Amino acid sequence: MMDKFFNQVKAQLQSMSEQAKDAWILRQAKLTQEDRQADFLMTLTGEKHIMDMPSEEEIDAFCRKAEAGEIYFEYMTRYCEFDDDGRYMDDWKIWHKDPFGAAGFLDRVFIGCHGLMLLEEYRTVTDALEKVLNLRFQMETAEDSEDSAEDDFFSVAEAEKEGLFSVKLSDVGRDWILAYTRARERQAQAQGDMAVKLLEMLEHPACRQVKPRILLGENVSQQIFSRMAELLEQEIEKLEKKARNENARECWRIRGIMERKEELLSDLYVKCIKAEPSESVGSAAPGLEEAWKRILALIQWLRYEYVIDDQLEIDEILDICEGLIQSGRLGREKWEIRRAVLSDMLDNDYYDYYNCGDVMKEMAEHLCIGKAEHLQLAAMMEKRNAYQERAAELYHQYGREDKYVSYLEGHLGRSSRHYSALIAFYREKGQTEEAKRVARLGLENCREDLTDCFVFLLQKAKEEEDEAQFKKLYASAKRRKNVDVARVCAEVG
Repeated sequence: MMDKFFNQVKAQLQSMSEQAKDAWILRQAKLTQEDRQADFLMTLTGEKHIMDMPSEEEIDAFCRKAEAGEIYFEYMTRYCEFDDDGRYMDDWKIWHKDPFGAAGFLDRVFIGCHGLMLLEEYRTVTDALEKVLNLRFQMETAEDSEDSAEDDFFSVAEAEKEGLFSVKLSDVGRDWILAYTRARERQAQAQGDMAVKLLEMLEHPACRQVKPRILLGENVSQQIFSRMAELLEQEIEKLEKKARNENARECWRIRGIMERKEELLSDLYVKCIKAEPSESVGSAAPGLEEAWKRILALIQWLRYEYVIDDQLEIDEILDICEGLIQSGRLGREKWEIRRAVLSDMLDNDYYDYYNCGDVMKEMAEHLCIGKAEHLQLAAMMEKRNAYQERAAELYHQYGREDKYVSYLEGHLGRSSRHYSALIAFYREKGQTEEAKRVARLGLENCREDLTDCFVFLLQKAKEEEDEAQFKKLYASAKRRKNVDVARVCAEVG
């Protein structure tokens, strides 16, 4: 749309005479309000490109005053029994006054810089944002405040938290990083220096929500991405060592720094650094071990997201899993690798929290080949309470009936399905007395559907021609709520 509009303007200007162009400019000058006439004239002379944006001199003067404490914010706090909506609060309300209109000035800089990005004035954007984003304003206690400020300074990031800007600071940070990168395209700079600077910017409070992936397509080489990852790994290692010798409060502070570095490192590996081509002949798809490492890296990144749904990382995980399933090669991977993946799936509930449960359960079915491997999977499941029932089913399916019976006997509580399964098992094995015992236990203890218990006992009473027992059981079945009498009649006859 912008290109179309721009072409239309160019065509119109080409069709206009010099007198017509001058007349249009003069009309716009007449319509300009008095307080904006100086800005209009500066855009006309080329001294500035965005009329509403402060000039370079104004930005420099603003920064000098802020650094000298001549422009500051005022700390304000009051005890409030009720909040603005009339609800009981019983707490202190804190906010900051802006007596010099600093937030409004910064807002104009931020909006103007975004406009300069469209004009490809990247060096101007970089310099302006470098100055204002690093400002720390002095904090004075307001005269009518009921308490004094605990901190001496007020940052741009803290101002955003109070909603003092009309733009998101993360969008400003994004413009800052992209402007720096594009301004460097025509300049020779060591890759290490650029990697250090990019990391410094990404860790700035204004860029807390910005990810390295925005640099894709920005003429940033793989060497720079790799250098950034290397630097982050070194810094994380140093912080981990430092945290071991610090008190709890300092450890908490260090952990906060490490979390951001880990976020950046994860995004670099997941989105920015391309994997080396596989050396295996005729293998276009990655092997299980390599693919699982990538899945874990994607999940690590998802842990930092506030909202899980509709994240692109989830789609990538699903694609990887489906590709592995369709490859038909999972069963040919080393069992040690498949077992490790299965163990990780079980430990994390098939990553169902990240909406990957269904595809991972399907994938798990392709990770075991043959009786021995399925029995090892059952043993892994048996150690985890959430999967003991599935373990019992696998034991039953692959011949470990002792394990199957042991599980069912140990779970004869109020649930009917275990009674039904154990009755069916003993009945199939010809162990009638055991089946009767379980059915009677069901009548005593089960609080769910008792139909299978009554059907079995009634059929046995009928086979044994025990008329008295049959009548007693049938009368009891009719009185119970949790019995399908119609089904009892149909099956017993």
